[in-house]
Amino acid sequence: MKKISLFLILIIITSNFIPTMSIDVFHYQTKNNEFQDAVVPSKGRSYEGIITRFDVFKEDNPQHKDLVLYRTFERPLWKFWKWKEYLLNPIWKHPFYLKSE
Repeated sequence: MKKISLFLILIIITSNFIPTMSIDVFHYQTKNNEFQDAVVPSKGRSYEGIITRFDVFKEDNPQHKDLVLYRTFERPLWKFWKWKEYLLNPIWKHPFYLKSE
């Protein structure tokens, strides 16, 4: 049992230091897909830009003024080293909604 626990801890720790080739993309949408957008920090698409575009969308479409913006990405809670980010970074403040295709 000790060997398995040690092995799992070692995997978690080393996975934090191995560089990945993935690009972080954070998708947002309204419940009925009236509006959808994504934050891609490495490409210069910021969270502030999405909020601005969403506010403009609501101004241009008064029938949608009460829309709520949802995040369609989950918090991977096993990444304990990101818990501070989950609490403080505004990209996580929106309610979660399972993305519709």
